[in-house]
Amino acid sequence: MRKLVLVIVALAVILILPNIALASDTIVGTQDDSFGVWLFNAGKDFPAEEPTDDIIERAVFYDLLEYIGDSADEVYDFGWGPVEPVSGQEDMTLAEVLEGCAAIDDFGYLANGDDDQANFDAGSGGYFFGGFARDDPFVIVADGIIAGGTLGPSGATSPAEAEAAIEGYEIFIFEDAELSGMIVTLSNDLGWEFTFSLADLQVDPPTQNAADDTLVAIDLDNLTGFCGSYVSAIRIEDDGIAQSRTDTGDTTLEIDAIVVKKSAKNPVITSWVVTYDLLDVPTDVFDLGDTVRIKAYSDLTPYNIIVMDPSNVTIWSDVSLTPNYTKDVTGITTTLGWWHIKIGCETIPFAVAWYHVIPEIPLGVLGALIASFAGLSIKKIRHKQ
Repeated sequence: MRKLVLVIVALAVILILPNIALASDTIVGTQDDSFGVWLFNAGKDFPAEEPTDDIIERAVFYDLLEYIGDSADEVYDFGWGPVEPVSGQEDMTLAEVLEGCAAIDDFGYLANGDDDQANFDAGSGGYFFGGFARDDPFVIVADGIIAGGTLGPSGATSPAEAEAAIEGYEIFIFEDAELSGMIVTLSNDLGWEFTFSLADLQVDPPTQNAADDTLVAIDLDNLTGFCGSYVSAIRIEDDGIAQSRTDTGDTTLEIDAIVVKKSAKNPVITSWVVTYDLLDVPTDVFDLGDTVRIKAYSDLTPYNIIVMDPSNVTIWSDVSLTPNYTKDVTGITTTLGWWHIKIGCETIPFAVAWYHVIPEIPLGVLGALIASFAGLSIKKIRHKQ
């Protein structure tokens, strides 16, 4: 009798946490030619044969993901074109876009019986452009962990395990059925932008009924050119290139969902960096050999402070573990010209000049200095004792 009770309890746990894999599995993704972009399939030889949908289901169950595009103020713009090879399911209204992006419900066994309602069918050349609501003071930041190109293990039984299974990735794009060619652009309002392209059938396991739904996972920490600040907008566009195979369903962009890991959603970041002399006076012009007092601030910690010489070579760097940063730095005024200090996307210049005292002029009248800026159009005069 006791054994029977234990069996019933075990079955109840399985029913409470549906689709938990009996064995923990990890899936290895396919890396795109853009670093930081990985592709994962739900199907292998059979639909949902890979553990990908179980891993994502655990993240959904423990409420770790934030949807983008499930409310009108998160859709900045959208466009549509003809669905190929058979038209008729084009989503041409905002209501249809919101319906399609409302949930991960057409990925592996995270399924919706109505394929049309479950996805935003963008069609050839169609696109989605959005992010968090414009009056929502939040952006997407890197989680500080470089992804290794895997997801899992599956079967998480706690929020911590589910978070660890998707660790390293911040943005997830779910595309229904065989992978359609798309162009993805991430950007922010500081002027940073990054674009990568995925080809039709770039990953194409031989899954029955073409049920090899694809997940595009993006790791900002490993993304080429990411300046370390934030992402505030996502644009996904069908590449308009027709697939040669047209016998396996929709061959144009079908977005099932766009989600962000909640732990990567942060308030808008404030950051700045200023240079001072040793008297604590703000200045952006220094003598050769001067010590530079650097003061910086960032809401997002830790952050890097990088100093580059006039040839854009990194000469010095440091890491701040706290928002406020102050340090007197030597060895960064060794060459004439414009130097730069960078934290995240914020970059400020400072000039290094060569000063020569003319002894014929009495110092009591004026310490006359000639500032040579090696082509710079800046002059600076100061007293010297």
